[in-house]
Amino acid sequence: MKTAPLKKTAGAESVAVIVLNHNKRDELLKCLRSVQKITNMAYEVVVVDNGSTDGSGQAASEAYRGIHLVQSTENLGASGGRNLGFEYVQQNINCRYVLFLDNDAVVEEQCIEELVTALSIVTLPRRGSRVQIPFPAPSYNSVQAYLLSDLN
Repeated sequence: MKTAPLKKTAGAESVAVIVLNHNKRDELLKCLRSVQKITNMAYEVVVVDNGSTDGSGQAASEAYRGIHLVQSTENLGASGGRNLGFEYVQQNINCRYVLFLDNDAVVEEQCIEELVTALSIVTLPRRGSRVQIPFPAPSYNSVQAYLLSDLN
């Protein structure tokens, strides 16, 4: 499989995109293809392979250079997998925001830029705060993002 880059330079105003996966190779690769189209924001991608046995994590790392692959030997469930990814980001990536995606998510090119804009007008009560942003479009339920400005 041809390797494609999947990383924009991270920094203080960047976003860590954590994609949670469990045995959904094709959906994961489709999700990563959509993330690759994001051009207006700096971001890094962390794939949390949550105990998969179908080679999903390896397929993702072979297909996309620059992703961070975090592999768990067991399925930790959604919250456990997200926590594993979040801990990895806190220790390894310099970013301000974290965006969680499931492996079946497909994002639009402007997704991160619009989320960062929305978060910039929200008053957050403290660092590490969760913000849930409802969207009017029927294709979105809500998005959860985290502010990490004081954690690095």
